[in-house]
Amino acid sequence: MSDFIKQRIIKAAEQGMARAQALLDIGKEDEAIDICNQVMARAPEAAGPNILGMQLAMKSGDWDRAKKHAELALRTRPRFEQDGLSTGLGVSYVDIANSLAAICDSFNALLAETTGVPIDQFQVPSQLRYYQGLSDHIRGRFSTAREHYIAVLADNENAHYLVGQTLNLLAALEYQAGTPENSKKWIDCERYPLELQPLGDVDGSDVAAFNENLFDEIMASPKLQAWSEVQSEAWYIAPLLNDETAGPHVRKLEQEFLTIAEQNLQAFADTSPVPHHATFGKCPEEHDVEMFAAVLKGPGHVGPHVHSDCFLVGNYYVRVPEEPPDAPPDAGAIDYGKHLFTAATGDDYARRRFHPKAGTMLMWPAYFSHGTIPSTAPGVRMVVGFDLVPKGATGTYGKLERQ
Repeated sequence: MSDFIKQRIIKAAEQGMARAQALLDIGKEDEAIDICNQVMARAPEAAGPNILGMQLAMKSGDWDRAKKHAELALRTRPRFEQDGLSTGLGVSYVDIANSLAAICDSFNALLAETTGVPIDQFQVPSQLRYYQGLSDHIRGRFSTAREHYIAVLADNENAHYLVGQTLNLLAALEYQAGTPENSKKWIDCERYPLELQPLGDVDGSDVAAFNENLFDEIMASPKLQAWSEVQSEAWYIAPLLNDETAGPHVRKLEQEFLTIAEQNLQAFADTSPVPHHATFGKCPEEHDVEMFAAVLKGPGHVGPHVHSDCFLVGNYYVRVPEEPPDAPPDAGAIDYGKHLFTAATGDDYARRRFHPKAGTMLMWPAYFSHGTIPSTAPGVRMVVGFDLVPKGATGTYGKLERQ
């Protein structure tokens, strides 16, 4: 998508939201919702319709829907923000954070009333503690944000996604709170990811020849399918790549990954910031590897995310097209430590970027948030990913595939 078209979409979204807000101000809620839906159909990442959706849900007392809209409005959206939040509504991240805090308070009161437990004795669910921490973090209330985040980490069995995101938020918070030495306790980008060159001579052929054969094997796979997410440009995924239908080059790469992973499993466990956590802290005594391929055909990016259903993650780069000479700095790099809400909380904290090349393998703890800086290269990029999971478990893309 050209910059001109992107700007046209952004401008149309802002104008649509301004019109929706004007209708909302004079009580024409149905017409405002219609415009929101029209904008969402073309620009689902745009904050504007989610802000209005949040406001309407708060007005009707639908706190669960309000919370979901608030999260989407706060997420970093590379296509829709430059130097701040631009919605056409005159709303800031702090405004949304204030609303999120009110949503959490109302949600907690409702849950306490439903259970009959006094509000001062009510056990706040991990998800609400997570959002309370996020709202305080955005507003610079670091002490209370830290308390909420630490409480989320105590949920050992039910909040793996939240724990993974929270570790990255804590690393950013400590840096921003003036205690950068504590930041590495949660996400140590100096230690991880491991940068590896796993393949030497591969069954009599060099790495370049192996990669070409692997590329052809995956591109011919019937598993390869279009995949889209709110945080991602259009891309293609081949989930469950190493099942019983796997080809010989996938099998060879699977064995390479397992060999290296097993040499490092105990070190990953020893350096976990949550050593007692069921997924992120304990090295699985028996384990499987679930592989997937990600293919980007032309320019695109993958937004920040964690793999919450496994112990460690790896990427092997099969093909990496060269960025054009006029590409922005770091275009196509993989970014570690950038969390989902970096634009809202501020980006002044430690992260680490790699410019991988074909034949490079990276390996890191599953709770490390990672994504790519938007690539402008016109060629095809292919990455094979690995989730190391406890025996019998299902990894990130396998779980989505089986839903």
